[in-house]
Amino acid sequence: MKIAVSAAGTTIEDQMDERFGRCPYFLLVETVDGVIKDVIVTPNEGAIEGHGAGLKAVAQLGELGVEAVITGNLGPNAFNALAQMHISAYCGSGYATIKAAVEALQSGKLPEISQSQQAHHGMGVN
Repeated sequence: MKIAVSAAGTTIEDQMDERFGRCPYFLLVETVDGVIKDVIVTPNEGAIEGHGAGLKAVAQLGELGVEAVITGNLGPNAFNALAQMHISAYCGSGYATIKAAVEALQSGKLPEISQSQQAHHGMGVN
């Protein structure tokens, strides 16, 4: 499974960024049979957008073949775009590291994000 995590830093030991559209990085975590096999860091193309950061981020992750997203919040545009692309989204808030959040997803402990948050513009959550 290819999982994208909104990341504040560039390693699996860094914290997840609560923001989706404005996070600086995505960590692409490849798992096989519940075990982390590979981690790739990619800058979030949406982070520099004036408007539509969440949509740009979703398009980028779709092109990368992501199957699931771990983040904190999703605005309505990003939430709907992920659903249209059949990419599941999970809330990883409260985990100390990206690795811990991925492991929680693999063990079925992360809640699926079932609704969007209020849209923010500029440097807010998208």
